[in-house]
Amino acid sequence: MTMAEKLNKAKGPTAVIFPLKGFSFANIHVDKEEFDDPEPDYLLLETLKRHLRPNIKITECDLHMNDEEFAYRTADVCSTLYAEKRP
Repeated sequence: MTMAEKLNKAKGPTAVIFPLKGFSFANIHVDKEEFDDPEPDYLLLETLKRHLRPNIKITECDLHMNDEEFAYRTADVCSTLYAEKRP
């Protein structure tokens, strides 16, 4: 809930881009079987959905955080936020 509390304090346009296939370098490059545990990620996502302000959009991506496509999606969301902030 600490993450939601901090995000809720944001003054400008805010969004969360959530990689559904994981956050850890280890779960794709070391031993996927040993390090892949989607349950904590799911719990984090559900907690954010329950506790974030309604105007903070969560974009779920069926990607891993280290996927190149995830970087492009993140850039798109950032561009949208920047455009919303401009007068």
